[in-house]
Parts: sequence; C-alpha cells; structure tokens
Amino acid sequence: MDDNHVDVAREVDALRAAWEELRGPDWAQDPEAVRRIARHDVRDRRVRQAYLWIVMIIVVGFVVAMVSLFAG
Repeated sequence: MDDNHVDVAREVDALRAAWEELRGPDWAQDPEAVRRIARHDVRDRRVRQAYLWIVMIIVVGFVVAMVSLFAG
C-alpha cells in the first residue's frame, strides 16, 4: 500500500475507530502485550544506538586513513 492512491492516515483512523467501537466496553489492555511492546521499544532504541556507533567508528576510521594517507 502506498500513499499515492490511498490516504493512509484516513484509512488508519477508520480502522482504529472501527476497532474502538467493536472492542466493547469491558475491553482492557493486555499487561503482557504492554510489557512486550515496551521491551521492543527499548531493544529498537538500543539497535539504533549501536548502528549510530558503528557508522561513527567507520567515519572516524575513514578520516584517520585519509589523513595518514595524505600526511604520511
């Protein structure tokens, strides 16, 4: 699905409204699902931080290699 032919935000809002209407008044969040989502968010943030460090190390290594190549 792309947003060229479909208004994705409107479709998501329509799905969410239908879900909220049909889930019933006694619906409650699943504590296990909430815990798993929180763990996933933490893991996702750590992976992004690791990628950032890897990129920074590669950039620094490249700069050091170029400086040593042209200065030495």
